[in-house]
Amino acid sequence: MSQKFYKDKEFLKLQKQWYKKVKKETDFKDIEQDEDHLVDWSDRFYRQKFLDTYEAKAEYYYMATHFLNDYKFETTLDKIIWEYHSNGISFTNISKLLKKVRKKVSRDQVEIVINKLKTAMRKLYKENKDE
Repeated sequence: MSQKFYKDKEFLKLQKQWYKKVKKETDFKDIEQDEDHLVDWSDRFYRQKFLDTYEAKAEYYYMATHFLNDYKFETTLDKIIWEYHSNGISFTNISKLLKKVRKKVSRDQVEIVINKLKTAMRKLYKENKDE
């Protein structure tokens, strides 16, 4: 059986040089003790990733709600689809809700409308940010 590359002497030497360089130039801290063990076994790393993701989603839906109130939609259907989307409803469920009120709109059509409006929203807020 061959030795794993990360146990090879040349690799370990290179890794040591790299860590020394990184430590000197940044505040980098490796979360791995070795290939099989983490330095910190808490879920702090994953909680931070979740919080970052949660904050990004919260900001997106905040923008989506403001866009709902500020934008002049081409059709009432576009506005309804965006309203559902800004409340976190999935493409599939938006399509199902519209079918209940006799508006046959496929999931793909919902996605097309939302993607078109996302582009408009980002453009609108980018222009406002640049001013």
